[in-house]
Amino acid sequence: MSSVQKISYLPLSLLADKIHVLIVGGGKAAFIKAKTFVSRGCRVTIVAKKMGSGLANLHADRLTLMHAPYDSSYLAGCHLVIIAADDDALNHNIQQDCEQAHKLYLTCHDYQQGQFVMPVRRETEQAVLALHTKSGSPRTTLFLAEKLQKTLRDYDRFIEFVCDIRKQIKHRADKDDIMKAVNSDEFFDLFVRGKHREFCERYKIGAFQ
Repeated sequence: MSSVQKISYLPLSLLADKIHVLIVGGGKAAFIKAKTFVSRGCRVTIVAKKMGSGLANLHADRLTLMHAPYDSSYLAGCHLVIIAADDDALNHNIQQDCEQAHKLYLTCHDYQQGQFVMPVRRETEQAVLALHTKSGSPRTTLFLAEKLQKTLRDYDRFIEFVCDIRKQIKHRADKDDIMKAVNSDEFFDLFVRGKHREFCERYKIGAFQ
């Protein structure tokens, strides 16, 4: 039996365009996190006395770079805080400020000191996959995420089809019965083989006949 302590995660999906992220630090770790949040549409503020070349060349509509020392007042209005300074004492102070202000924070220098971590994220046309390994192996997570993404792509057309059905029957009394039927291995097999027309006709789902 493995002696490695398993991490307990609570998955949570945020509506990115409503989230304001404060990043303290101007180095590589801050740059990597900034790219991730900006790419998803978050509002990002980065505070550092010195910005690395990566951050200096990062441009986005919702990105603000502040060449200034950290101050606890910057926590106001932020939902998430990324602690990425290269000063251990400063990082500790920011962590204490976040605790007092009830801010969720990620600690780049030691993820176990923080309150959240970023999952490995992969996306297809119709789905988003976020993955962790309980024992904490980033390379293993990356490996598995690539394999799962390839598998998930095989379901894109099916997901689109089922979501369109759900919209069409949203106010029908038999919605639950239909959705239970289409979200099954049996129906997926019919869909893959192009044999789902009879089902659509039976339930009068006209747009998909």
